[in-house]
Amino acid sequence: MRARSLLGFGLPVLVAASLCAPAAAATADNEIVERGRYLATAAGCATCHTDEENDGLPYAGGRRFDTPIGVLVAPNISPDPEHGIGNWTDDEFVTALRTGVGPGGKYYYPAFPYASYAGMTRDDALAIKAFLDTVEPVTQPSPEHEIEWYAPGRWSMRLWQSQFSPYEYPPSGNNDSQPWQRGAYLVRHVAHCGECHTPRNQLGALKLARQHAGSPKDAPGGGAPDIRAIDSGIGAWAVEDLLLFFQIGMMLDGDFAGASMAPVIDNLAELTEADQRAIATYLLSIE
Repeated sequence: MRARSLLGFGLPVLVAASLCAPAAAATADNEIVERGRYLATAAGCATCHTDEENDGLPYAGGRRFDTPIGVLVAPNISPDPEHGIGNWTDDEFVTALRTGVGPGGKYYYPAFPYASYAGMTRDDALAIKAFLDTVEPVTQPSPEHEIEWYAPGRWSMRLWQSQFSPYEYPPSGNNDSQPWQRGAYLVRHVAHCGECHTPRNQLGALKLARQHAGSPKDAPGGGAPDIRAIDSGIGAWAVEDLLLFFQIGMMLDGDFAGASMAPVIDNLAELTEADQRAIATYLLSIE
């Protein structure tokens, strides 16, 4: 009788557990996808991989970037199995994102900011992949780059990576508060602000000794400004000023950010206020 009673008691418990397990797993998966969506927004994945000028579909690639070696075209990163990343494994995705080497040993040009993404955690990288796996797949081939005749091929990127990737930032000194560390992570690696706001050497690598000192490469009409906490940068800005800038793009003189910064503001506006404050804290520590 005792054994039967235990069996009768245990059976509903096992049934209940089996019903709860899928729900818990689904909730966990949804949380990962949502975190990936958030990180992909911070990283501007859709901004670069959507040809908005020609009404392209999200993440289908096709946006063109003028560079000193020719026109580079962002690839399709939708989960289409043939033309996108639908067949990529987790390891292939993380390797491509953080080292600039795609499946089959395909080396990427550093217009894809993998030298900055190298500092992204594996969990965050996989969360982005989990999100990208949920977007609408687009059956659209990635256009070929239009490289100038004098520029070396992809093989040369192996040499470039051996010299410059991953980017190694100067020591942080005594800046060890949680908001500063979070801000540094977001600015350096996820949002990769330095890719526009830091000058480059003749081989296209960031001059990290002058991080965020501004760069002329982000034309047309000008360049990416100095965003250090000095007189020529954002030294007159307070944290609250930066929060307003991140949220609506308004600068101290009442003008609004435009050109290539406009979609960045759209992305920054979706971040939590805590993350916006962390970014402001970090930027205002750079002199």
